[in-house]
Amino acid sequence: MNPKEAIEYKEKNVRYEKVGRRYKPVSSEFDTCGLKKGWYLVKMGEGFTSYRHNINPDKARIDCATKDAEDKLVDILREVHKAKPAVKLTKEQLKDWAKIRDKHPAVFDMVQFDSLQGMAEDIMKKLLEK
Repeated sequence: MNPKEAIEYKEKNVRYEKVGRRYKPVSSEFDTCGLKKGWYLVKMGEGFTSYRHNINPDKARIDCATKDAEDKLVDILREVHKAKPAVKLTKEQLKDWAKIRDKHPAVFDMVQFDSLQGMAEDIMKKLLEK
């Protein structure tokens, strides 16, 4: 069972105990049952959960900041990302591409999009190298 599956299992199988007139959770979804040894970075947001394993405790702050920056970069890249040809084009070919793009939108079946998350991670790696 990987960390994500273990946490999802715990979220779905929380035990409750009656305390007075109310039920209170007895087990937490963050119990360590089923997780491998090591350091974890778990980020939970609205509609997503991100897991990272083998985090170096000395660099945990940097890893957290990097993850937050990657998530912000994904949003920025989504706004500015445009379709591009799958191969490098010359200036003349770029002019022709613009004409084709305007005249025949179906040609966009041949375009290539990079993963926004992958691009954000690559950018953060490059920034941390400097």
